[in-house]
Amino acid sequence: MRGFARHRSATDSRTEIPPIGLLPHRSTRARPHLYSEDEIRRLLDAALELPVAWPSTSLRPWVFYGLIGLLSVTGMRLSEALNLQLADVDLDQAVLTIRGAKFGQWRLVPIHPSTRAILADYLKRREQFFRHPVSTYVFVSRRGTRLDGGHVHRTFYTLSRSTGLRAVGASKGPRLHDLRHLFAVKTLTRWYQSDKDPGREMPLLSTYLGHVCVAGTYWYLSGKLDALVMHRRLLPANDDLSIRLLPAMRLGFVCRQGHPGLAAGLPSFGVLRQYPLVAGGLGLSDEVVQSLNSYFGKSVHFEEALRFQSDEIFSLLEMVRTTDAIFFGTIEAARLLLDRGELLELKLSRPLGLTSQFAFITLEGISETPALRMVREFCTDKMRDRCSDLADKQSE
Repeated sequence: MRGFARHRSATDSRTEIPPIGLLPHRSTRARPHLYSEDEIRRLLDAALELPVAWPSTSLRPWVFYGLIGLLSVTGMRLSEALNLQLADVDLDQAVLTIRGAKFGQWRLVPIHPSTRAILADYLKRREQFFRHPVSTYVFVSRRGTRLDGGHVHRTFYTLSRSTGLRAVGASKGPRLHDLRHLFAVKTLTRWYQSDKDPGREMPLLSTYLGHVCVAGTYWYLSGKLDALVMHRRLLPANDDLSIRLLPAMRLGFVCRQGHPGLAAGLPSFGVLRQYPLVAGGLGLSDEVVQSLNSYFGKSVHFEEALRFQSDEIFSLLEMVRTTDAIFFGTIEAARLLLDRGELLELKLSRPLGLTSQFAFITLEGISETPALRMVREFCTDKMRDRCSDLADKQSE
């Protein structure tokens, strides 16, 4: 709502922008269910027992057998599997092409020979069932159209109840999306068991899953490892949680190379507000806003000058890279583009002195497993301000 109000205020000065914190939002994520091999096998067996009498078809059991099996062994999103087309399946090379995924990304997903064999069998049955041209989607309805997501979920609820995974009438329970969590956890476990360095391999898993950053992958691991990385100001007050603060990271302003505002030297707030100001949502607390207003002067209202605020940091940085927008948030979030020279940090007349800090949270009293320790050490190493580290070394 606040973002829309800012947009509207550009054409109607009477528009009131709700102050930050007026309508606080705390997002929550469902705790994933980590399927056992037996549970997956029961789901697949149940899929093959789906009714085939009208209005169903003899192909329907094989559609869901192939779909659930593919989700479990590739970690694909359901939407990606449903959007898969025949031209995206290369059985000779055993590779799937995922197009139009989240954030408009695309990627190649290699598949195991056993998965290729099952897909080939399904596609043969699909071709034999439809003796006339139908849509080019791999997983189709009885009419040959793209399989509907709502129908998939309803069928999955039926399968999960018939196999005892979900109580009859229960509104909550294991989800199809949990197969993606399972894939991530099993991959991490295999790395650990084979003495590979999970920290080095993690970007590969992120790419395979279609995540734009490694941080997104940790959400898929947190359910199994009983750990979570959360911003300090969102920390819950709970005696059952063990909270370890990670290194603080500087907040600052970032713009593209060649930005017209650079001609002003050390920019004032008057210069900054001439351009669209965007900010990462987690770093912009009421405390930070008050500090910014104090830094730039009492007459400054930073929250009113802000055009757009979002937790999708990488989308914001892409906007900054290609426009005259100026980003305010954690400098380390832009580290890759800063190192490439595509973005640069705006230098002010004096340091802002503002930081953002995350915490590593686990259940109190549990023993730290080797995998959990690895994730904690990786977070501690990666979620730090490298510029501050360099300054500390130079002062020693």
